[in-house]
Amino acid sequence: MPGMTTYMRSVLFFLAFAGLMAPSFGAVLLSDDFNRANGLVTNEYAYWNPTDPTAVRSSIWNLDSGSLFIQDGAGWTGVPNDIGPDAQSSNGNNSAIFRLNTIAGDFEDVAVSFQLLNQGLSTTPSTPAVDWDGIHIWLRYQTEYQLYYCSINRRDNNVVIKKKVPGGPSNGGTYYELSPYTPFAVPYGQWQNVTATVKNNANGSVTFSLYEDNVLLVAATDDGSIAGPPLRGPGKVGIRGDNANLKFKNFQVASLDGSVFVPPPLPLNPNHPNPQKGPAPLAVIQGLDVTPVMSIDATIQAKTQNASSLQWKITANGPAVKPSPGARTLNVVTANGSSVISTLLPLLPLQQLALQPGSYRLEVTARNADGVPSAPFRVDLTLVPADSTAVRVFPNPWRADRHGFAQQINFDRLIPDSTVNIFTLSGHKVKTLVASTNAVVWDLTNDAVDRVGSGVYIYSISSGEGKPIRGKLAVVR
Repeated sequence: MPGMTTYMRSVLFFLAFAGLMAPSFGAVLLSDDFNRANGLVTNEYAYWNPTDPTAVRSSIWNLDSGSLFIQDGAGWTGVPNDIGPDAQSSNGNNSAIFRLNTIAGDFEDVAVSFQLLNQGLSTTPSTPAVDWDGIHIWLRYQTEYQLYYCSINRRDNNVVIKKKVPGGPSNGGTYYELSPYTPFAVPYGQWQNVTATVKNNANGSVTFSLYEDNVLLVAATDDGSIAGPPLRGPGKVGIRGDNANLKFKNFQVASLDGSVFVPPPLPLNPNHPNPQKGPAPLAVIQGLDVTPVMSIDATIQAKTQNASSLQWKITANGPAVKPSPGARTLNVVTANGSSVISTLLPLLPLQQLALQPGSYRLEVTARNADGVPSAPFRVDLTLVPADSTAVRVFPNPWRADRHGFAQQINFDRLIPDSTVNIFTLSGHKVKTLVASTNAVVWDLTNDAVDRVGSGVYIYSISSGEGKPIRGKLAVVR
């Protein structure tokens, strides 16, 4: 390089040899900086509907699963879901499994580099959490059954290099580890410079390296001793994401030769109070400590990074949410049948809200020190009474001399769609009631619509969640 001293050349040679800096790059073969207008780039609909004129296509990219958008000068998966998209991805994106490939397939000895922002991992009903959720860089993608990939930002905080060959349980193939699993803590909410390389060797083997911010994370060589001969021919490159909310920019494929490549510096935010320090790291919701069925007085904890505050939105899949007047410390605001709650700590004490048993959707958003919101994290859960005393049965006993004006016994604070069965003490079924909301009324008749006589009856309340709630009631005529 012009102007480089012998000492500098020696230092660069040593660093490259030791694997402590990014590899040498040559000619740029493909690049996409994503610096264009916000909107859809392409999606799986375009791939699977090649003759539809309404489909959105790219001259660079193919997606056979998911949707690729541009947002603020970066490629983006969208907030992942498992909804198959229409032509415009207006109804969903299916980016919970995001499979992005270049259309060009002639990449052999290359380095793939880009800037990556992992905004968090999530789950969907069809894509539960697994260790390999994260980002995988495809190299020599020859078919969906023959490829290499370098995994980074995995849910299990490891990096690894793998090879896929035809035949097996993973979409018609089997993955084999070429490298050991190497610990790597995922820097959620921070931009990273990522580089993966693949190179044929004179002895017939193929070597791979994975770098983050110019530091070697893991390397491997396929010498043919694992799962058959190395894949030495050219192929496509790309990115796969699993349950990952990703942004990426300055994507580049370059040949490997002797000129040293240094990824471009990450941009600073000129509007930040301390521009020289750059923007605060983005906040990320990594998960919620919840189960599908929870007690109505439980406390929910969020797992976060870089969060200064959280906003919780609770929407009932049934009766409207009613915030408690005593919940002043939670800054409750009611809007459109939902409660919006702000907290400084990543904790939501449900006992401070006047929620009825039932089914709810919880949406959580975190904000960093600059007030920038994270991608929302959503879960569905069912809240059940903390104990059987939460269910009310009244009046009990029902007495004709006091309650004859209303021939009924009320059951409330139920889980919607609960079933109430009423029996005699001898076990004979008298009546079955189904609660479409969180309350139901027994009109003191049996299933034949005959009035029941005086006596003690057993009720059993089943919701499909947890054990039935049982008790006694009395009718006095």
